[in-house]
Amino acid sequence: MTKREQDPIIIDGIDEAIKDLDNPVSKIWKFVIRIVALMLFIIIGYLLGGMNQKGDKAWSIQRADYASHIKGFKKKEVFDWTVANYRDLKVAEDYADSTSLEAVTKQHGRADNYDTSEDYQGRSIVVAHYSHPEDYRKVDLYFMAIEGTYRLYQKSYTNLKDDTYPIATAENFSFKWTKEKVDNLSLNQTPKEILAQYGPVTDIFQTEFNEFHQLTLFYQEDNDPTSTINSVSLTFTNTDDKGLRLVTKDGVFRD
Repeated sequence: MTKREQDPIIIDGIDEAIKDLDNPVSKIWKFVIRIVALMLFIIIGYLLGGMNQKGDKAWSIQRADYASHIKGFKKKEVFDWTVANYRDLKVAEDYADSTSLEAVTKQHGRADNYDTSEDYQGRSIVVAHYSHPEDYRKVDLYFMAIEGTYRLYQKSYTNLKDDTYPIATAENFSFKWTKEKVDNLSLNQTPKEILAQYGPVTDIFQTEFNEFHQLTLFYQEDNDPTSTINSVSLTFTNTDDKGLRLVTKDGVFRD
């Protein structure tokens, strides 16, 4: 709202206040009160405007300064993210104790790209995006400027390699599923229990966002992820403190 739009509102409010006074007020005094009020409004507006400009300047400097925390580091030629080193990243209850942007860059190199913004409180945010050039593996890391250092406050990944769930080979794969076994399969089982019964999987898809974790195990009869023949997919989520539990099951049997 511009000054031109604000002045009539203030003047009307002052007039209403004067009108409500018990004792009559002369037109001269009304005029004086209105002038004084407008002067105060202009002075306060000027002071607040100056404070906001200083604040904007400080945040602008801080936003641009994130580059100094990755200066001297290069992008790695090899995408080296795994579930294990992703989980090594610390998001602390007090963000000041979280993993820093500089520490991540030192270990994994520069990200493929960075996005900058501010949160609702005006704090500077930098998001580092790492992605594999040939598949769906990616990591997104959210850093906030705290006391001159960018600290991790959110993180997510999609489909990183995880040695917990080994992929089957031609030598150790056996498709043990039938439609009846899928229909009778009890929910709420763990991935470990499924692997113990049905062996290594054809493929997995896994994602985490902060504390949320979802895992899908795939079994294909010919151990080919692109196949359209008999297959089973099992999805697990960590919906409570018990870790990953089977929540959905699906089987496709064409013969």
